[in-house]
Amino acid sequence: KVKDVKVSNRLTNSPVCFIADENEMDMHLENLLKKHKHLEKVASKVLEINPEHKIIRYLDELIEKKEKNEKVINNISNILLDQAKIIEGIPLENSRMFCDSLNDILIENLNQPNQQ
Repeated sequence: KVKDVKVSNRLTNSPVCFIADENEMDMHLENLLKKHKHLEKVASKVLEINPEHKIIRYLDELIEKKEKNEKVINNISNILLDQAKIIEGIPLENSRMFCDSLNDILIENLNQPNQQ
């Protein structure tokens, strides 16, 4: 779904963001041209991740476990990808899937005892 995934040295609060590849057009210019129908196809994006963010660390723990919960891993990954799109103003291809994934994570969290 993305051109590449890179570890970020600059993200502090956000778990993910999109960046343009070094040989690609600036994303804001690309979005503006697409919006005004001067550009038909946008370039694949590079997803930058913050390895120190709690969500990324949790996702890494899930992946490392022997009993992988693929559904949770996929839900979190898709939510993070859609979150990066929302931050950049990129329309979601499937807003229903985003809401379903988010709801699944929320419901799962509601069913677990408070872990503080």
